[in-house]
Amino acid sequence: MGRRPEVRDPFAAFGLHSVDRNTGWVVGEERVFHTANGGLSWEDQTVNVTRSFNVLLDVSFMDARNGVVVRGNVDGSSAVLVTGDGGDKLETADDHRAAVAGPLRRQRPTEL
Repeated sequence: MGRRPEVRDPFAAFGLHSVDRNTGWVVGEERVFHTANGGLSWEDQTVNVTRSFNVLLDVSFMDARNGVVVRGNVDGSSAVLVTGDGGDKLETADDHRAAVAGPLRRQRPTEL
């Protein structure tokens, strides 16, 4: 039986997305985590999120670099956060529309 990762600070996960067997992200409450080794260890990328929020609701990546996270607030507002660097920086789509359009423009319609 394989060794399970130690859980030091549990939280409620709302979204999980993997682009391959090693690379994935999980979001929930006020945190986002990334794994590059199939979940053996997780890097906390919460500090890379711009602006404040109450909860991260879902996550989806097109590849290991380009993805989106849906953020919600207790006041009912929401926003889409985008990254083009694997989550090293997550910015609101409103502030950085080119970050959303850039990766999509490079793909053929059949690849979307």
